[in-house]
Amino acid sequence: MKPSKADPQSALERGAVAFRYHKGVLALFYVGAVFFLAIATVLAHLGLFGQGEWAYWGMLVLIALAFVLFVGREWFRGEPVVVVDAQGVRDRRLMRAPVPWLAIRGIRLFSSYEGARLRLFGKFGGGQENLFVGLIVDDPERYYSPANPLTGALHRFFSRFFRQPLLAINMSLLDGTPLDLVEAIENHSSYQPRRPNETPGGGSAQSGQ
Repeated sequence: MKPSKADPQSALERGAVAFRYHKGVLALFYVGAVFFLAIATVLAHLGLFGQGEWAYWGMLVLIALAFVLFVGREWFRGEPVVVVDAQGVRDRRLMRAPVPWLAIRGIRLFSSYEGARLRLFGKFGGGQENLFVGLIVDDPERYYSPANPLTGALHRFFSRFFRQPLLAINMSLLDGTPLDLVEAIENHSSYQPRRPNETPGGGSAQSGQ
């Protein structure tokens, strides 16, 4: 774990590791969205939109405006997105409260193109592979409470369809890598991976040991 990944603010617990949105990535999104809005404004002013093109361009403009608002909010907000501390692991995009250590049976590092259908899409779509860190718990719905209901519903659908962990943390826009997060979790003193039928104390859930 790189020292820069630890959050220095006193609001976090001592020994906590936090990840925020990468300022360089936010700036890139902002510049791209503003540039697109400028181009759309010039084209509209010159009257280059046909009758059938207004709906299409209007949708793209709304998406660009959403990006501008998102970047502006996160730039000044500055709050951690993912936090690993004594309470557990929390991604504020996916959950309102941390997933406690006793509930985490393990972690799973998986590819965005994992599975036959997704591998086929990646092969012909030319997309870049992205890695996710999945938290393996017995009842993921208990902790899943996305900040955005629409994207949360889409995330739930795709996780079920492709049989991927529901509590899947995406680090692609943050100031750390998936391996940084895995390292932070595995190095925490409260992390005790166990088998599916094993209780937190190390005994079997069936035998009650």
